[in-house]
Amino acid sequence: MEAEERPVALETEASEMAVEAGATGTAGVTDAPSGKAIRPHRGVVTAVWIAAVAGLALFLALGTASIRAGSFVRFRRSVPLSSIWPRFVEELADGGSATLVRVGLFGAAAVLLAGSALGLWLAMTADAGKEGPSEPGRA
Repeated sequence: MEAEERPVALETEASEMAVEAGATGTAGVTDAPSGKAIRPHRGVVTAVWIAAVAGLALFLALGTASIRAGSFVRFRRSVPLSSIWPRFVEELADGGSATLVRVGLFGAAAVLLAGSALGLWLAMTADAGKEGPSEPGRA
């Protein structure tokens, strides 16, 4: 019976220490005197997200990848990222891959990029203080 009470006691001590340190359980930086979370303005979050997504798009369009091969890196070459994808698709076509495989590959790449942007947006706008729906079945 004592073993069941110890985790509760430890949890209580940890939460008391967190309250003393000024933690509120919400996302954002805490203001020590009041203990309230300071949330950035929604416009700032949107601007940072747009800059991050635009930066990724610019990197994919203008960036280069360093290719190294051989023992002790005897062969080193910088290749633009914008040329890697067309070469890959051309190799698939030359290798006899079906059109469905290439369409699926393009779809998977699009879902990956869109999912990355969406995931970043959800992470930046998350609020740990909010809880889920109050009633089951309601969104």
